Amino acid sequence: MLVACAMMLAVIDVSRCVGHEKCHARGCCPTKAIIQIDPGEKVIVDTSLCHGCGDCVSECPEGAIRIEER
Repeated sequence: MLVACAMMLAVIDVSRCVGHEKCHARGCCPTKAIIQIDPGEKVIVDTSLCHGCGDCVSECPEGAIRIEER
């Protein structure tokens, strides 16, 4: 019997992300799943790399990141 396993992923609330010059959450991500194309741009999450550890949640000063079950 196969059992479905929920996947946990970081999700960015773009309305709260202000695009800091250096994203603190990006710097703490162990899998480098949080990507910032240019300094000052809002970040995105590469869902193929994120494993939902939650390290980024406490590092975002704007509270723009949460972990969701997918």
